[in-house]
Amino acid sequence: MNGFLKRNTQDITPEDVYIDRDRRDASFLSGSSITPTISIAGILVLVFIVGLWGYTFRMQVLHSQSQDQGVNSAKTYIQPRRGNIFDVNGTLLADTSSTYDVVILPDQLPSDTERVFRTLAETLDISVEEISGKIAAREGTDPIILAREVEREVAITLQTQEISGVVLKKREIRSYRYPRVFGHIIGYTGQISDREQYKEYLLNETVGKQGLEKVYEQNLHGEYGVRSPLNPEEIRKSPQPGNSLRLTVDAEFQKATHTKLKEIVDQNDKISEGVAVAMNPQTGEVLSLVSIPSYNAQMFIGGISGEEYQDLQTAEGKPLLNKAIAGEYAPGSTVKPLLAGAMLEEGVITPETEIYDPDGRLVVPNPYNPGNPAIFPDWKPHGRSDVYKAIAKSVNTFFYIYGGGTREKEGLGIERVVKWYRAFGFGSPTGVDLSGERGGTLPYTNLSADEKKKWTRGRTYNVSIGQGTLTVTPLQITTYISAIANGGTLYEPRVVDSIHNFENTETKRDLSSKVKADGLFSPKNIQVVKDGMRQTVTDGTGDELQDLPFKAAAKSGTAQTSKERNNSWFTAYAPADNPQLAVTVLVPEGDDSGETAVPVTKHMLKWYYENRGFE
Repeated sequence: MNGFLKRNTQDITPEDVYIDRDRRDASFLSGSSITPTISIAGILVLVFIVGLWGYTFRMQVLHSQSQDQGVNSAKTYIQPRRGNIFDVNGTLLADTSSTYDVVILPDQLPSDTERVFRTLAETLDISVEEISGKIAAREGTDPIILAREVEREVAITLQTQEISGVVLKKREIRSYRYPRVFGHIIGYTGQISDREQYKEYLLNETVGKQGLEKVYEQNLHGEYGVRSPLNPEEIRKSPQPGNSLRLTVDAEFQKATHTKLKEIVDQNDKISEGVAVAMNPQTGEVLSLVSIPSYNAQMFIGGISGEEYQDLQTAEGKPLLNKAIAGEYAPGSTVKPLLAGAMLEEGVITPETEIYDPDGRLVVPNPYNPGNPAIFPDWKPHGRSDVYKAIAKSVNTFFYIYGGGTREKEGLGIERVVKWYRAFGFGSPTGVDLSGERGGTLPYTNLSADEKKKWTRGRTYNVSIGQGTLTVTPLQITTYISAIANGGTLYEPRVVDSIHNFENTETKRDLSSKVKADGLFSPKNIQVVKDGMRQTVTDGTGDELQDLPFKAAAKSGTAQTSKERNNSWFTAYAPADNPQLAVTVLVPEGDDSGETAVPVTKHMLKWYYENRGFE
């Protein structure tokens, strides 16, 4: 028999490998460990084996392209299976399955190539001309991957045929159950690049490129098995599969959030993006994290063309960007609870402090041109306002006066404003266990001494209502609101709950969120802030939540942009008296939060209550 593919009647199993005509595995590997016999013969054998290993290593380093095709070298390593990923309830989200590629070794094809090409064309449903063209276009002696991920029946058919110069290459591929819904969380895998440094990885290894696949790469990877270099049938060490991850994210909650947010974005042709984040404020666990538009993570498996990747990069809404952790936006009025607490802590106001705003604006006299004062507008006149009403009704003038100060009244001033923003995590990444996080920008802090001298009170007014050069991510808003909800503890959020063995039957390590800061506000002052947020629902800008079957607290936000429409924010927690869920929704250019961010927030709160319940 002169065929490369073994003839038998058995199905291809996960143990089947890429076999050459001498029944050797044709993938490149390196390294092994043996226990030599203390004898002259043993030493000679050991020297020979070490030499063979050295040759294999050189072949790996010097001929990585050939290694990638998996031919022309005896295999000493056996790749492990990559760990699985489950949601908090044990729902499988990502696993690994076996597939086969059809590879041609042109130098070993028989003289009658026409017959071989016809057989391949009929089996693979491609043309003879396409096969000939691929062979003509190859460079050097490189093998040619004729077909990737062929169906099982096709692989079995080829296996039973006698086709010299044609082999099956077994390959493990990643499979995602919800590739769009979880794309920004789980990420995807791809072939290792020269820039990626992983100790003792094969040159053609598949590694995590984004999301949890990247952050937990070395937990998911597993340990290589080892074959005897002299006898590939002899396994010296069995491969150990990677560990599995159990997430804090609830798959059903994630899908419900994704569906509702996408519905809001799709129904308005002026909106192309949306973000929604949910956390347990008592633990820092991320329960849902959605960024719209999303992308199909499965399309990256096996490689993506440059044209496809370019299309994703330039698509409207930037689908590759995880806006929940890397989108930086002016937070608008969502920061007012934070500033109110800071004013109380610094003694700038008391719970009884009031202002009177009959005109819906703050007028700052201009000593150089009395007829041209500086005017800082509110969104409407509010009359008398204390701190509770200032939060509930989002009274800009209150935060202008006690954020930046006036000639008559002390304000926090820019240095104390940014001090408290930084205390609640603004200006630096939250530390969430996802790749690509950004930290937003804090104004004033990076200015030179001369530039700080030129800082104006008017700029502080803008920063005090979440505008100016202040930017945050939606996850930062969620972590800060969670700190308000839980009484003053700022957590480092996390997406992975625990690390398990491959089968998900044994816990290897439980993870817990780090406490970044504690006791940020005194209990008395934080209760004032929480009461103001509760009043937002009962008699303020979040009254759409009044009909929920539980008490919620909230804060709306409208952030001005350089574009025609404003960004719409809404953040909330529930139950108000025992917070167990904190939610933030951002709809860039959503303008009216009552039609965009609020419906998504309400849907998330209600879904969680009805399907998971509150204790």
